[in-house]
Amino acid sequence: MLYQPQTIRRMWDTWLFRHQGTFFLFYLATDHSPGEGVHLATSEDGVRWQEQGLVLPKSEGAQWLGSGSIWPDPLRADRFLMNISEWYGPA
Repeated sequence: MLYQPQTIRRMWDTWLFRHQGTFFLFYLATDHSPGEGVHLATSEDGVRWQEQGLVLPKSEGAQWLGSGSIWPDPLRADRFLMNISEWYGPA
């Protein structure tokens, strides 16, 4: 899999999830700081990607974000859970 976003300068810490034939690629993105948030791209074949953009912004006061993961909610079939980390200490 190769993916290069078109609307941001840099990306890192990617995690991928496949659901009902669609790949969901989440990644940390930055343009103006050590990280503005989590972005998403989707693909039906893992080759051609559609950039969806920002899906989770960094919280106010956080210095940057850390990588995460996503998985189905074991209690609700219509929902997914994502974890990430945020750094609030000195830069």
